Amino acid sequence: MEHRERVSIVIPCFNREQYIGASIESCVAQTHPAAEIIVVDDGSTDRSVAKIQSYGPRVTCIQSTNQGPGHARNLGVKAATGDYVQFLDSDDLLVPDALANALAMFRAFPDSDIVYGRVFVPNDFRFGADYRVPDKLADRIEAGSLLPMTAMGEEIGLPIPTSVPLLYRRRVLVESGGYDESVRALDNIEINFRLFFAGYRFRAFDHIVIVYRDDRTIDRVTDRESWESPDAAHAYETMIRFANASGALRGALRTGVVGMLYHGGMYAVSRGRPDLATRYFALANEVVPGFIPGPPLFQRLTRMMGPVRASRLVNATKRLNRNMTRPAR
Repeated sequence: MEHRERVSIVIPCFNREQYIGASIESCVAQTHPAAEIIVVDDGSTDRSVAKIQSYGPRVTCIQSTNQGPGHARNLGVKAATGDYVQFLDSDDLLVPDALANALAMFRAFPDSDIVYGRVFVPNDFRFGADYRVPDKLADRIEAGSLLPMTAMGEEIGLPIPTSVPLLYRRRVLVESGGYDESVRALDNIEINFRLFFAGYRFRAFDHIVIVYRDDRTIDRVTDRESWESPDAAHAYETMIRFANASGALRGALRTGVVGMLYHGGMYAVSRGRPDLATRYFALANEVVPGFIPGPPLFQRLTRMMGPVRASRLVNATKRLNRNMTRPAR
């Protein structure tokens, strides 16, 4: 049976001349052809635009000033005419049956608003558009690894997907206002966090959708997603305040969020960012006032001297213990 669902693929791009061609080729190679491929260039200073435009009418190129990936994705959604939207980063690939499998999920579960699959990370980032994930499990394990299906799952157990292996109904992105353009890191997690707590229905399927290029030699948004990044701190504040205001954070979920924030605060202290740690600890107190997670000693120290100073003391003690137990050379 032939299916005719219209999918718009939206690719935000900034200085990816060496990779954008492979990303586009993976979109062209879909077994369920995309209705349109839209690349939004976010003010690149390299030859990205020329590379995009070399595909002619097969690819719509929208040029913008540099305002971040969220702004670029929103421009793409505004220009999209499909009933569904698939985002793709400009250095990653869609596997050939990515759209076909996601649309099959929508047909099987028509009440879904967003469906999502898996992300595969090859050990060697130097792959081209013709890269294929190995079929055999043993070969796949040898070649790379799978990202977790959920974001922050270990800390708070929420079924919120990480990265961008998602196919959205376009109306969901329009109704929700799309990406928060003030969020410059963790923006993919922020929008899914917000959609989840707004009541939109997510559905997961256990097939690889995206091949992620882990090239650490280039400037990446993911480099600003660690706890010691101001962009990450803003993202967590935006996400958690939205969820808290919605009334959806209840019971063990609330204490789980506080535990996650204390973990982030202690890490920020260890990285020399007590200013960001103070923001995480303050946010934790907004979620559950007066609650301090962790061992009783840490709780007592925090009540005596505050969480930043207590974290410094705990971190220093851990370093001392590691040094004392390290075997002599």
